[in-house]
Amino acid sequence: MQHTTEVKKYIFSVATYWMEKAKVDGWRLDVANEIGHEFWKEFRKLIKKVNPEAIILGEIWHIASPWLQGDEFDSVMN
Repeated sequence: MQHTTEVKKYIFSVATYWMEKAKVDGWRLDVANEIGHEFWKEFRKLIKKVNPEAIILGEIWHIASPWLQGDEFDSVMN
């Protein structure tokens, strides 16, 4: 489980880096349904803390309503 936490911290640090240093203002997340909801909820909190107006767009190829409850993605595409 520790490796999972380390990977998550690394991914979050990369996202923060690009948002702060390069002024990235959105994320397109391919095959987003392959990652658990709890991860995306934490990801959203981090992203919106850095930039409340940043867009989070997830690729979901089936019914996407579970990701569009206001605590994960702003929009989806397939």
